[in-house]
Amino acid sequence: MIDGSFNFVGFSTKKQTEDEVTLSFDKGFIHFSNYLLQSKNFIVSFLARKKDNNYFEEVFNKERLGEKYSFSSSLSLLRNNLFRDRAACQGFIFIVYDEELNEISIVRDTFGTVPLYYCCSRAGFSFSTDAEYLLRQSEFRATSQKNINRIANYLTPRSDSWPCQHDSFYTNINSVLPGHFVHYSQGEILSEPFVSFQPQKWEHISNLEEYGEEFRHIFKESVFNNIRHHDNVSSHLSGGLDSSSVSSMIHYLLPELKFNTLYADTNTDLTNESHYAKKVANFINSNHYAVHPSTNELDLLIKNTSLYGFPEHMALTPSLQTELIIKASKLGSSILMTGTDGDSVVGHGYHYLDQLFDEKRWADLKLAISERASVSSGLSTTKNWNYFTKSQKERLLFLHLFYPRISHARSVQQALEVVNIAKSEFGIPYHELLRKGLNGIQNRFKYFDLLPESIQSSQLIAQTVSTPRTTERTALMKTLPEVYSLPIKEVYFNQGMAGNEENFYLARDNNIELGNPFYDTKLYELSMSVPASMKYNHGRSRGHLREAMKGILIDDVRNRSDKGIFNEYAKNAAHRLYSSSKDFLSDTSEVWNYVDKAKFKQCVKLFESDLHPLYVHNRTTFFINRTIYLSIWLNQQI
Repeated sequence: MIDGSFNFVGFSTKKQTEDEVTLSFDKGFIHFSNYLLQSKNFIVSFLARKKDNNYFEEVFNKERLGEKYSFSSSLSLLRNNLFRDRAACQGFIFIVYDEELNEISIVRDTFGTVPLYYCCSRAGFSFSTDAEYLLRQSEFRATSQKNINRIANYLTPRSDSWPCQHDSFYTNINSVLPGHFVHYSQGEILSEPFVSFQPQKWEHISNLEEYGEEFRHIFKESVFNNIRHHDNVSSHLSGGLDSSSVSSMIHYLLPELKFNTLYADTNTDLTNESHYAKKVANFINSNHYAVHPSTNELDLLIKNTSLYGFPEHMALTPSLQTELIIKASKLGSSILMTGTDGDSVVGHGYHYLDQLFDEKRWADLKLAISERASVSSGLSTTKNWNYFTKSQKERLLFLHLFYPRISHARSVQQALEVVNIAKSEFGIPYHELLRKGLNGIQNRFKYFDLLPESIQSSQLIAQTVSTPRTTERTALMKTLPEVYSLPIKEVYFNQGMAGNEENFYLARDNNIELGNPFYDTKLYELSMSVPASMKYNHGRSRGHLREAMKGILIDDVRNRSDKGIFNEYAKNAAHRLYSSSKDFLSDTSEVWNYVDKAKFKQCVKLFESDLHPLYVHNRTTFFINRTIYLSIWLNQQI
């Protein structure tokens, strides 16, 4: 934990114990927990300027202790990108205190791997890695209320893909956005981006081989920087491209290192990638373990929610990640390496199809669809994909490309233009698109009264204040061209950042660090710059990562195009959770102040049947899980 409280009367003393370091002020303090003090990868910098000085001095970070920086204010220091090189790492918190101007700034790491909350009142300014810590302070507890808007968003389907928000589940506590700093001065709060991405510096690269070579160089450096101070290393190994790349790179860098690889065995057919994981483990000669996620999801949720201080956000229950962390800790590892967010940082390149459509490059679009039909494992919403002929797969991919453009067209004329292109350029007859459209309309009508669009109670709806969806993540775009908006969107979203915070709390509870080597600023910038056609990689996707791992990752995994599908596991876990959570869904539960009980029961009725389309199952699972997660959190607030 890091926390602090300020009334700005002056920096004075430093005290260290076995459990923490405390930097004291006349009417304020900062203290750092043992977990962070012992961290080998985490960077904490505290710079202070005393009265009558014209420089800021590092007073905490051992490697830079005593270094001085001449700036007129903390804002000018932070806007100078002084810490850009240090900001390239995955975990850091920078604190800048200016006694001369009576100001403080706190900076959160680029990818939000460490939570950082703050609140201010007449008593001053406080911050912490734990919102619950702030809530326990009497001056904030008295005025704190549950954040109705945040609860409403939490219960809204697709809200997880919204831009990450600064507000928390408490009205007077906010989050520093990833890659941002918050500056407090004279009772006023200013939030600005701290990092600035520079993908343009890679524009000189002209082919996939060069991108792969550069990616390999940066990825090697990122993996090494994560593990170099650790003697006992564990690495998640699912058999997928991301985790397999991480584990294989560890072996490539340190072939003599005997480390552990952990495979989460869910005991469901569609998620079974154990044969791929075993092939990689055999090749890199790791100590390989199968980890079986707990089937007691409720107990895990109760414990984990108490660690987070907010409701669970994961689409799947937390059993998978929790058990992997616990296993790595029990093996004596000081770090668990993961492939977290490799998909988002690297990028798939499937937007190449949209690019070709928008540019009216019909011949290239036909070829790209044909390539994807040849290698793709299929669409997760399509049954029996692997039994289709290549031409059937192509037709299905075309329908998935065209139909959304028709159904979301801004006018009838625009919709007809798409229909005519589908017919004239790709030979898709009108009746086929019409049939798909009618099926969609029929399903919507069929489930109109059965499947709720929302399960919010009338009481919650009445209390919710309508506000525009924030676009603060676009501030990270700064002067970047619009072409880079998709990579920003794919990384900086609600569920992704909430997941990072949850992983931080789980790792801390088990006294282990998490290594996320895909969270590297240079790696992200490079991936931003890769043209869509090269990422698409003839339908295989993620071309520059596959190129980079040649000779390091076995080809059976490097070239695989299929992925584990977790629908069955998610369904089974949700059934177990619902069956064991009746105490949290009693008639007197506080959750019914926020959730409409009748709509919830209707969702349960649909959920318990296997006769409905996948989207119905996904929606009902979302509503049921979120209701239970919310109820657990509410119960802990009493």
